[in-house]
Amino acid sequence: MTRYGLTLLFGVLALSACTDESIKSSPEMPSTTMVGGYSKIANPDTDQGLLHVTTFLNSEIGFKDGNPSIRVDKVLEASRQVVAGQNYQVKVQMTDGSQYEAVVYVALNDAMQLTSLKQLRGASPVDGKQADSFPSAPVAGGYNKITDPDQSRYSDQGLFNATKFLSYEIGEKEGDHSIGIDTVLEAYKQVVAGNNYRVKVQMTNGSQYEAVVYMSLQNELSLTSLKKL
Repeated sequence: MTRYGLTLLFGVLALSACTDESIKSSPEMPSTTMVGGYSKIANPDTDQGLLHVTTFLNSEIGFKDGNPSIRVDKVLEASRQVVAGQNYQVKVQMTDGSQYEAVVYVALNDAMQLTSLKQLRGASPVDGKQADSFPSAPVAGGYNKITDPDQSRYSDQGLFNATKFLSYEIGEKEGDHSIGIDTVLEAYKQVVAGNNYRVKVQMTNGSQYEAVVYMSLQNELSLTSLKKL
């Protein structure tokens, strides 16, 4: 074999060895992204953001169980979701005279979720459209008041979608879809961004919980859902 042929052969073998080695040493691919944009956290015990979340869960679960001494013993599963969108905080009067206060989250893809819903008064003859006001200044959490919300819902697409969604949700709660929103008494809008953490944990007493915790860009934490397994 010629010297050129030997050189070419050794080059091919070397390239093959490097390729095999790179395949062997490549880090494990991340798990498939879960429905809703959640991605599995490969090493939950060393994730700094998750550490804040589990510390927060200690007090939340201890309060729920009435046993502040229990702690998260191990994280069984954890996933992270990057979130952005807007929250709408609204006070509405329905066609039957009842009034509700609600927060509706509108994602960037216009998907909506009812974060909170509180009935302020039951059905009654409509005796005016006044109600106790939200604070006139922007409230904690970055909410800004929408001027003339009852008219703005027809020009503000986000508010229009949020109140339409809310009308359906209230109908579901009341078991009566014939009622609808009569007046938007007040409305606030908040731009949001941060991370949702969905975790399954085992406590030191052996109990297990599944939770979703929202972490804002300022690392403020709030419990979105908590379920004992």
